Amino acid sequence: MNAPAASGQVVVEFQARLLSAVAGTTLVNSVAASTGYAASAPATLAALVGNTPPTLTGLPIAEAAQDDTALAAFASIGLADPDAGPNSGQAQTLRIKLSNPANGILANLGAGSYDPATGVYTVTGTLADVTAAAAALRFIPTRHQASLGQAVATDLSVQAQDSAGGMSPTLVIRVTTAATNTVPTVRNAAPGQPVTPGAPVRLFTGLLLRDADAGQSETLTIQFSDPAIGTLSGAGPGHIDPATGAFTSTGTPAALMAEAGRLLFTTGQSTAGEAFETITINDGAGGTARDISVIVTSARALPTPLPDLPAAPQLFTGPPPANSVIVNSASANLLAGTNGRDAYFIDGNASGSHWDTLVGFTGADTVVLWGFEPGRSVLTWSDSDGPPGHAGRTLRVSIPGTGGTSSLTFAGLAASDTNRFAISAGRFNGLGYLSITAPP
Repeated sequence: MNAPAASGQVVVEFQARLLSAVAGTTLVNSVAASTGYAASAPATLAALVGNTPPTLTGLPIAEAAQDDTALAAFASIGLADPDAGPNSGQAQTLRIKLSNPANGILANLGAGSYDPATGVYTVTGTLADVTAAAAALRFIPTRHQASLGQAVATDLSVQAQDSAGGMSPTLVIRVTTAATNTVPTVRNAAPGQPVTPGAPVRLFTGLLLRDADAGQSETLTIQFSDPAIGTLSGAGPGHIDPATGAFTSTGTPAALMAEAGRLLFTTGQSTAGEAFETITINDGAGGTARDISVIVTSARALPTPLPDLPAAPQLFTGPPPANSVIVNSASANLLAGTNGRDAYFIDGNASGSHWDTLVGFTGADTVVLWGFEPGRSVLTWSDSDGPPGHAGRTLRVSIPGTGGTSSLTFAGLAASDTNRFAISAGRFNGLGYLSITAPP
């Protein structure tokens, strides 16, 4: 059958519009079939009778949430299209775009897909399927983007398009997410720390403080159950109360860890006994964490005292270190140096394996590892190893006397740095040692 003339097309168009309004798409298709349009696709007929764009309703203008809560921002969405009858063949496509993909993600995607790089969600299907998929979506904010008391605003732009090309106006939901507080954590207050009378030690070199909140300032307090057991020194910018012996300082977790690592604890020459040390971190927003350790002091010297700097001058070249520290045998220590030359004496003969991390190992700093046996100990290097936030070039040394391993991480340093170290080994007073010195 030949297609009707242009004048007949006007009649068909009028009839199609009229019948569509009265009886729906099925009768429109019947009219088309009787006039020679039976082979035409539904989209062709839709174009002939005129397409109506879809519409969006029910969406809020603004939503408020917390950054630890998933938000059902589209639960009340309404999507309508008068052309989308049961036999129309029209499909609907819904697109939702985040103004900043870093602010969060869309989840519970249903039949749709989400590109986290662009922040765009897309779903295509029938009117009912697309509406249901959008209503089930959840916006999950990125946590800790803002400091406490601050908020992050994200615009969610929503637009629908039908398969005939009709597009709805773009609607925008502004979501404001307020930062919530996360309780800080404190770990590695090493239990049962032995202290030699009269020998200053750094008890808190392995202390780990964490707070996921952005820009949070913490207050660190270290309190002894018996102030008479000993004294702390080396605080700054923190404060040590002369009456109670308690140490208090405020700053970021990284700054507080570095300061705690510099603290020296000294017990009296004749003091013996045990005392608890309570380490508390408070974020000022209701979050508090504590860890407790035990300090064990004795009135007698250790059975095999470690040589200190004055007794081992041949281990060093150049001017003597301004700061000399005997490192206890905790399983993990974070050793943060001073502005001057530092020297660390590590007892590798302690039972088991242990790991020491040296921060700021420069300016002729020296570390001496006791227990190294020339010709018997095995040394291996690895890159980018060590605790979180302090990774660096790491040396592992086997200790024949205990069967354990002593690991030394030089935080922030690479092979090009450690290749410039001066490394020597030998014996002193019957003890084997490995000496490592940074360039001046």
